[in-house]
Amino acid sequence: MKVSLSKLRNYTTEHGGYEILQLPDEIQLSFVPSFPEALEKSDSEIQPRVTMYGRLEGDIITFLKVEVDDSRGHRIKDMKDAEMTYKSWLEFVEDNY
Repeated sequence: MKVSLSKLRNYTTEHGGYEILQLPDEIQLSFVPSFPEALEKSDSEIQPRVTMYGRLEGDIITFLKVEVDDSRGHRIKDMKDAEMTYKSWLEFVEDNY
C-alpha cells in the first residue's frame, strides 16, 4: 500500500480528523475512518481508530503495519485484510490529490 506524502497531506488537510506524525524515514497516520470501504468492513459497534505505520522514501510512503483500536480492543490487522480495506482509499488519494 503506497501513497505520496504530499498528496496524503493535501487530503488530510482538506478532510480533517487525520493525524500524521513524520519521523526521518517513518510515517504514522492515525484516524477514525469515514470512507465506505473501511466502514463496511468494520464489525464493531463503535468506529475504530486506525493507526497505519509506513516507511518514507522520498515522497512515497509504503505502509507496512496497521493497528486498530475498537470495542474488541487493540489488534494488529492482517496486511492482506488491510489492503482490501485501505488500498482503494489510498489509490483515490494518489489519483485525486
